[in-house]
Amino acid sequence: MPKKKGGAEKDKKVRKKCYMNERETLFYEQQILDNNRQLARLRSRNEELEDTVEELKEKLRQLEEDRSDVVAHLKRVLQLKTEEARELNERLLALEELRKEEQIANKKKEEAMELEYHTMESNLSAELKLAAGKLNALEDWRAARLDLMNKFEVQEEQMAEQEERHKKALYDAEKALIIGKAKMKKEMEERLNELAQSFREATNIRIADATHRAIRENIALNKELDAMLNVCHDLESKTKEYKERDRMLRLQASLFENEAKMALAKTIKQNSLIDKLAEEHRNMTLNYGKVCREDTWARNNEQIIQDYKNKCADIENKIRILEQHIQQTKESKEQVLKEIRGSSQEIQRLNRVLNEARRCIMEALQLQAAVQEEDVCTMCYPNVKEKLLHSLLDILGRQDCPSLPESRSPSQVESVDSKYTYGNLGLVPNTRPWITMEQELLHESEKEDKCYLSEDGKTERTEFSNEMKIQENEKTDTVPECLLEDTESSDILSPRETESDQSDH
Repeated sequence: MPKKKGGAEKDKKVRKKCYMNERETLFYEQQILDNNRQLARLRSRNEELEDTVEELKEKLRQLEEDRSDVVAHLKRVLQLKTEEARELNERLLALEELRKEEQIANKKKEEAMELEYHTMESNLSAELKLAAGKLNALEDWRAARLDLMNKFEVQEEQMAEQEERHKKALYDAEKALIIGKAKMKKEMEERLNELAQSFREATNIRIADATHRAIRENIALNKELDAMLNVCHDLESKTKEYKERDRMLRLQASLFENEAKMALAKTIKQNSLIDKLAEEHRNMTLNYGKVCREDTWARNNEQIIQDYKNKCADIENKIRILEQHIQQTKESKEQVLKEIRGSSQEIQRLNRVLNEARRCIMEALQLQAAVQEEDVCTMCYPNVKEKLLHSLLDILGRQDCPSLPESRSPSQVESVDSKYTYGNLGLVPNTRPWITMEQELLHESEKEDKCYLSEDGKTERTEFSNEMKIQENEKTDTVPECLLEDTESSDILSPRETESDQSDH
């Protein structure tokens, strides 16, 4: 038996341990689930934070771009402000010069006013002395005037007393006159009454008794007629009142009938209206939910619209800034176009000068090529050379050199590529044939024409071609006749012979 008891105790201990293990496993499983949920929440939160970080990075990049635009805009504004400050400084200098001129003028005016003041002071002192003498005379006159005024006041008092006496006497006379008039009027009325009484008594005696009776009957009839007329008037007024009352009663009856009909129709309409209102109430209760949903949707849309409006306002501000930039670029473009027009005109003038110089140089080169091997008309050659030099000097001296828009430094001048080769201008012997030199010059002139063509380049090209044709026609005239005609003395071909050979080929 003791062994069995020990075995039962061991079973109980094993069961307790299993029970504790199950509780712990459930607790740990629950804790694991909570940790998994928390981990999922933290992951979602991490993703949200990463999205916000990306958005913030995008906003930061946008702000940096906007900052660069703002910096560029501020630099332009600073440049404009510096230009404005320079203009204001120039205006200040001009105003300072104007102030100095005005100060000099004011000093001159002040000196003139001081001189005028001194003269005025001397004049006023003289006038003051004169006024003092006049014042003494006025004092004497015032004393005499006071005596006269006292006498005048005494005379006025006497005249006032005399005037009061005259008024009192006049009042007494008027009073006596009015009383006399009243007495005379009363006496006249008494006499007229006596006369009327005597006249009435005489007329009563003379009127007959029949007339008295007719008059009395007439008076009685008139009284009766008046009574009858009063009765008729009363009856007419009563009949009018009765007719008006009857008409009003009939109108009231008709109105009451109409009101009864209207009330009946109104009750019918109200019943139908009640039915309609009940139906509308049911419909409104159904539509109220829709309206609430639409109201929330509308508020959301209004918020979105407000956001878009704010964005539009920002965009409009940027557009204004861009318009200002465009206006500035337009102004600078117009300035550049003006400079280009002026430079194109200058280029045209220089082209004409170069064409004339080129013509003279070509003539000199042709002469040099013609007389290279033997002297042909040596007496004529120095004259022709001198003539060409003088014509070239006249061409270069006739054209005024315009002022350049801006000066260049020596390094900038050295960096500019030269489009011309150094030549001898027909003064130093040259070993190359004149045909190659002519081709080089023509090639250089074509390059210059391509470089300096502007908006009206087509017209310049046509003018240049016409000028070249005229120059080629004039070449034969400028070369001396001895060089053109003396073909037997030299093996070198003349310009006319070369032209004929080229045409034959």
